[in-house]
Amino acid sequence: MTDNDLVPRSRWPRRLILIALVLGVAGLITTLKNSHSLEPVKLPTLNGYDDIVQAGAMIQGTWPNKGDLQKASIDEIRPFVGANKASLDRARVGLQRESMVHMDETHKGLGDHLNEINQIRSLNRLLMGEALIFEADGQFDRSARTYGEVMELGQAVSQNGMMIDVTTGIAIQQQALTRIGNLSGRLSSIESKSLIRQLESIDQRRVTFEAVETCEDRWMQGAYPAYQRMMMRWSGVEQKSKADVRKTIVPIFDKKCRQLRFLEVQLAVHAFHADQKTRPKSVAELVPTYLPTVPLDPTSGEPLEYPANEAGELTDDLSQIARPDGVIIKPQP
Repeated sequence: MTDNDLVPRSRWPRRLILIALVLGVAGLITTLKNSHSLEPVKLPTLNGYDDIVQAGAMIQGTWPNKGDLQKASIDEIRPFVGANKASLDRARVGLQRESMVHMDETHKGLGDHLNEINQIRSLNRLLMGEALIFEADGQFDRSARTYGEVMELGQAVSQNGMMIDVTTGIAIQQQALTRIGNLSGRLSSIESKSLIRQLESIDQRRVTFEAVETCEDRWMQGAYPAYQRMMMRWSGVEQKSKADVRKTIVPIFDKKCRQLRFLEVQLAVHAFHADQKTRPKSVAELVPTYLPTVPLDPTSGEPLEYPANEAGELTDDLSQIARPDGVIIKPQP
């Protein structure tokens, strides 16, 4: 006869229930401890994000063509932009300040934050509209400076933000990257160099996926009670969700970073040609006068490849450059 046989069978279900309760309490305690592991974020005293949101809320009137800038004419955009100079001024105050996204870490706070994101998108259209007016009027340097402000807007609304903030920022910057690339051949050397410095600064401040995960975790801790977070963790839902998001988002992060660095080289090639009246044969020739270092491709960690024309020269006109395999290189890679 074993010790197990000495224990009445009726006690085993109770023991199993007791063990489950102990494990559950231990898991709950662990989750509660983890919920306090993230330090509260210290916001700037004068937070540019607040100015940016307020600037979006100040916009008056109805967008022509429901805000579709590709369908609206310059004559339609011009009066709308002119009527919202106060909003642009307020936005520029915010863009000069340190900016950090903030929100109540609750479901209601997220709903309010989505409204702020809509205001930010309206502000982006307003800035883009002003840049398009300058471009249509032949004021290419002023247009490029405004597109640079759009780049800064996308960065400002990403800092300390969750995934929805960062993807909004990337979408905003994508528009500006494309327009600056199309303008690069019409810019002065001085403006090209100024834009390169601005893009380098934005690149250095880019938000990492790990930082976004931390912000997401902080919101989860505020929005869900400990027992729900414990169940999501134990069931594997939390880990799978993070893995799926990482698999989708990290390539998007890398692609935007690569496009930004590619544009830096494109602008540097243009400024080199404007100053030297000749074209560089390699990206290394642009260092250190036009670029601090040879940019790296974030997808490979190797020096960024930039196409050359048939004479082996780098050029800012990428529309007709073909690789050895005959594939035409488009303006944006």
